[in-house]
Amino acid sequence: MRPSTRANGACEHRRSSQIEGASHRPLIPAAVAHLHDQFQHYLFYLALALGCHQRQERSFSCRGRQIPLCARCLGILIGPLFAPLYLRCPNPWVAVVGISVFLVDGSTQLMGLRESNNWLRLVSGAAFSASVLFLLIDGVTFCLLNTRH
Repeated sequence: MRPSTRANGACEHRRSSQIEGASHRPLIPAAVAHLHDQFQHYLFYLALALGCHQRQERSFSCRGRQIPLCARCLGILIGPLFAPLYLRCPNPWVAVVGISVFLVDGSTQLMGLRESNNWLRLVSGAAFSASVLFLLIDGVTFCLLNTRH
């Protein structure tokens, strides 16, 4: 076999494996795929700034790619979206329970008493950040309404 024929065979093999590996891509328009890649790029740098460990077994994956935030950090990031739910039940004790769930989940896992799963990490992180935001807004509102001029 001549070297040029062997090289062409290797190129053909490489092209065919790339086509097989990207079989899900043709269903997605190129612009959407580019936005998805850009979003993951920015999430990666956000994770580095937040100090997220980005361990693969503690992260979700989307379309075969790891989300660059662990499940708990992702929950903390999206938790403020759920803070308006506290308007239906504006009891600060509900927020204290949300923070407690986060602390119990994280501390028992840290001490090695049990292993948490990604969905529990996501929910406890979201409950924590939504609760902290609610308590912050509630505290500021309380201070502003009870200030004497």
